Amino acid sequence: MRCGAAAGLCAGGAGSGQSRRHARDRGFRDHAHAVKPLRADMTLPDRGLPSVVIGGGVAGAEIALALSHRQHAPVTLIEAGPRIAATLTPRGRALLCRALDGAGVTVLTGTRVGRVGAEHVVLDDGRRIDSALTLGIAGARAADWLARDLPVGDAGFVQVGPSLQVPGHPDLFAAGDCASMTHAPRPKAGVFAVRQAPVLAQNLAARHQGRGCRAFHPQRDYLKIVSLGGRYALAEWHGMALQGAWLWRCKDRIDRGFIGRLTD
Repeated sequence: MRCGAAAGLCAGGAGSGQSRRHARDRGFRDHAHAVKPLRADMTLPDRGLPSVVIGGGVAGAEIALALSHRQHAPVTLIEAGPRIAATLTPRGRALLCRALDGAGVTVLTGTRVGRVGAEHVVLDDGRRIDSALTLGIAGARAADWLARDLPVGDAGFVQVGPSLQVPGHPDLFAAGDCASMTHAPRPKAGVFAVRQAPVLAQNLAARHQGRGCRAFHPQRDYLKIVSLGGRYALAEWHGMALQGAWLWRCKDRIDRGFIGRLTD
């Protein structure tokens, strides 16, 4: 089923990433690759051979489009929830669905993987999809051990206050994907982790020196730029959705600049 043909599914209720544990228990570890972290020894199959991407978030859609562009081969994107790219606005999601449809990517929503084999993926309903390369990019998931001794929210992430301190543990701080900001809930996105970093560093020093901690106030929205395969991209900002080659160039400069700072 194409994404464009399944507009009702793409525009449905809240989505969720395919469970990484669910997939690994059924052959994922032996026959597939997790995108985070990506194995250094992973190689792409010969062009023309089919691929499967498990996890229909923005990153999963990006990877599916990149594979379709690079491999010139069938790509299937599988999402357990009722819609792909749940963090995008309806217009942004519609543009992404159009790009997936135009690239020939088959999108399956409300679908779970039953088993991963060496050259195929078997869905829970018994359907079999040929795959020379299976990639998994599930949404962020909290480590089980966090809930043993720390206060966690419904999703299992460590709760923190404005200073990024864990309630009841003044010397313990949490930031990034493992943390859930009770004062200002936000989706799991790198932009928040990056902007937490200087506040976290200052507060660690302040706590050591006996000074008061600074509060972190996350922005309400952030620029999202999604590569659509080739040198073309989609962007969302404060409810507006645009697409074009110039947005891909903007994304390329931002990404290269960020990686360059880490390298230096």
